[in-house]
Amino acid sequence: MQVITTVSEFRTALVSLSKVVAKRSERPILECVRLTADTAAGGILLEGTDLESYLSVTVPGSFPAEGVSVFRLTALVPFLKAAEGTALEIEGTEDMPDDWKEGDDLPAFSVRFSTDSAEELELTAEDPEEYPCFPVLEIVARIELDEITISKQLRRVLPAVARDVGRYAMHGVSIEIDAGTDLGKLIGTDGRRLHLAEISGNAVHLDPLTDPTAIMPRDSAKLLADLVAKRYQKNEERRTILLEVGLPADEETGEPRGADHGGPKYHRATVGPVSLIVRCIDGEFPHYSAVIPASHDGVAVLDSAETLKRTALVASACYQGARAVRFSFGDSLTVSGKSAGKKSSAALSKAVLGAIMGGAGEGFAVNPEYLADAVKAAGSESVSLQWTSKNAPILIETDGFRGVVMPIMIDA
Repeated sequence: MQVITTVSEFRTALVSLSKVVAKRSERPILECVRLTADTAAGGILLEGTDLESYLSVTVPGSFPAEGVSVFRLTALVPFLKAAEGTALEIEGTEDMPDDWKEGDDLPAFSVRFSTDSAEELELTAEDPEEYPCFPVLEIVARIELDEITISKQLRRVLPAVARDVGRYAMHGVSIEIDAGTDLGKLIGTDGRRLHLAEISGNAVHLDPLTDPTAIMPRDSAKLLADLVAKRYQKNEERRTILLEVGLPADEETGEPRGADHGGPKYHRATVGPVSLIVRCIDGEFPHYSAVIPASHDGVAVLDSAETLKRTALVASACYQGARAVRFSFGDSLTVSGKSAGKKSSAALSKAVLGAIMGGAGEGFAVNPEYLADAVKAAGSESVSLQWTSKNAPILIETDGFRGVVMPIMIDA
């Protein structure tokens, strides 16, 4: 096998793959990348997986003949980062020796990387037959949307996704696709707060018997958001991303197994030369709609920067920090925190928030970190803060985003 490409294109692809490929694994093959010189792929296909996420990147290049090579990633990335050359030639030895016969040990194949600046690296090649197969999917629903939209909305939702030990289904982002309205929802929750971001695009539901809702693991959702954001930071042209939900094909026959197969769903996100397949969490996501307030008695439009600053000051002034701050209102909205010293003496720290008031309602107490995460995720100059009573969820809302924070019961 012989492949010619550029150092920069190849290096960029490998840096992306390093987000998935393990540095150390009980299965050494998972520390490797598979390179396929394939005419059908339209270039050089590079693939990496940890068996939960499957990432593939196609880079432009030329090759006289098709071929496959598998090699470890660890040593190659530093070599390419230090390389001064611009052109990269990759040669792999794959032919079996003429005197090899069945029962003999397999020969040690190798793959050599060389640049036009006479820099060279030779690695031992692994057996391509041992490399995991990427899932073949039967697509049941899809939505096409702007790539920056999905990155932005995922980043809004991720802070609320559960991190501690608990319900496994809450360790990911639930993605809903509604073909009837061309809308979708991204939802993250840890049971104490919830972030919901809306997406819109061209949605299609291909299999009415299969619910297209699926839960993308937290790390995979972050990987997808980062991959898109990194491309955009390089001022590349914005593209459409295709987000699909699929079922795996039968391992023996290769045929689709249908809605009753009983296994997990998969997400596949494709943007330009990059494709990410993710094994979804197999579980039931919480029925979140009941905790999103449908009405409110009190409302305030808050300046986001001022709210973050003053709430943080009140919380930091409390003894060993505050797990709860209280919002109360009269002529204006006030945030306060109560601290108790070692001798049980109490002190009160408070700040007045400039806010446009509307309605009535009781005051409430919340975790200041959860409130700050929701305001930051909103990403707007101002947010609408809505509440009903001290026992009811609090809603933080702006265009395309809703954050819900559960109240904390504290002594007056």
